[in-house]
Amino acid sequence: MSLTYDPDQPLFIAPSTRLRIDEAEKALDLCYQTGRPVLIYLHGRAKDVGEPRKSVNTGIYRELEAYGVAVLGFTWDADDSGYDENRAIASSDDFARLLKSLRSYLNSHDVQAPSLLAHSMGNIIVAEAAKDDLLGPAAGTLITNLILTSAAVKAKRHAKWLDLIEAAERIFVPVNTHDLVLGLAGIAFRPNMLGKDLKAPGARSPKVTYVDVSACKVNHRYFVPQGQNGHAGLKSLYAEWATGLPAHFNDIAVPDEMNGVPVLRVV
Repeated sequence: MSLTYDPDQPLFIAPSTRLRIDEAEKALDLCYQTGRPVLIYLHGRAKDVGEPRKSVNTGIYRELEAYGVAVLGFTWDADDSGYDENRAIASSDDFARLLKSLRSYLNSHDVQAPSLLAHSMGNIIVAEAAKDDLLGPAAGTLITNLILTSAAVKAKRHAKWLDLIEAAERIFVPVNTHDLVLGLAGIAFRPNMLGKDLKAPGARSPKVTYVDVSACKVNHRYFVPQGQNGHAGLKSLYAEWATGLPAHFNDIAVPDEMNGVPVLRVV
């Protein structure tokens, strides 16, 4: 089976199941039939590799599944050489259809809503969905934990779209001042990226738990163990987020602030 990006089959379940967007309820059913909590995964940029190939080849699906979840990947045309927001935005219609199918599935099945993890430029898709009112109160609860990790979206005024999200029970935004990938993106494309810097204006949404992971000395792919620098607390945190559990920060993080924004700092 080819792992090259296919716009006609944007849904992926490792190791070899590819589905059309109109088969989203079937994809959800396949995931829930495992008896595990479900995690929807929105990947980041996949320069010169494409998706789902990059996430498969680098073990991302395997490591996400090791948290104890069934992973439903939503793939988009990420095979560019820069920060091309339009590539992610172009997938918004398909993502809207996925959310609609998810609503239908949750209405007809007695299951826990999935968590959703967006990595890097995958966060642009979530931001567009919020701006298009696809995650507002009319959607009902679609997501338990919304994890916006290594978010390659502009930090400036990010609260404007985050404040629109009502469909997630909990929203987490990890921030890592040592993220070299986002640091370079911020220099090249300006302004700074949310996953690296919290700065005014619009630097805080009261709906969000901001988590400063800078002390862990990790880089960009710390949502899976291979990038967590052996930090057991970080692994535990992402396992709870992925499985839809409320996060337990005891002995993992302490209250602090970043540029005047309250954060929980992982120690």
